[in-house]
Amino acid sequence: MPIELKKGLNRIGRRADNDFQILDASISGYHCELQVSEMGVAFRDVGSTNGSFINGKRVTKELLNPGSVLTLGSIDFDVDVPGVNVAIPTRPKVEESFANFLSDGTAACQKHATVAASQKCQKCEKTWCEECVRRTGLTGSANQIVSCLECGGKCAAIVYTAPKKKSFFDKIGDTMRLIKK
Repeated sequence: MPIELKKGLNRIGRRADNDFQILDASISGYHCELQVSEMGVAFRDVGSTNGSFINGKRVTKELLNPGSVLTLGSIDFDVDVPGVNVAIPTRPKVEESFANFLSDGTAACQKHATVAASQKCQKCEKTWCEECVRRTGLTGSANQIVSCLECGGKCAAIVYTAPKKKSFFDKIGDTMRLIKK
């Protein structure tokens, strides 16, 4: 006798107030419950006298798998649970609409094209200004963690060093070479 389970809780037993009544002496008044969800079908014996078995093994709680044999009292049921399809949607990559550098060559924030970046994500390698990062921990603490709002990766401060001023002789050396004869 096939039993079509509905989504949610399904009670099986000999008594009429169950969702599915099975009139057999080996079935208890309240024998078991089957919880149907997107995750699958969870089985629970509710203290039946003659027990419940999956593939011959006595169980009180178990997830039902396709192809298993569920035995309630002396009645066998073939378990037919449809497979679950998991679909992960693809997200198109949004290209940045500006250069990642300011006119002086310093890195620019990914969201604010005219603001110098102060942090670089170690995971996605994007650069961000102070407004575009998340800080966790005590304010001013050396243990404060800075993370990327886009991917959650840890950010590191970008250290800018001023270019060394060249002396007159360094500049001449860039343009003129002396060849020893």
